[in-house]
Amino acid sequence: MTNARNTPKNTTHGGWPVDDISGLALRLPEVEAGSYFDAQAKEAYEQSLLKWPVLARLMNLVPRDDAEPDALAAQRAPQESGVK
Repeated sequence: MTNARNTPKNTTHGGWPVDDISGLALRLPEVEAGSYFDAQAKEAYEQSLLKWPVLARLMNLVPRDDAEPDALAAQRAPQESGVK
């Protein structure tokens, strides 16, 4: 969730923040960013867990038991096919 305290530091080079709520809070004083739920931040977090699963496990963001078996099988398949 975004709030007014972290709004200014989450800006891009163009001056607009990464998420919509923070951008509105910067431009419109009537918008209180702390009272809104930011779905973009949650989606970005979930996508990063899928994009970098090893890093997520190293940072203890997901349990080690949740390792994707398909990803592990895909890594081992080229090694096993070269053994023949």
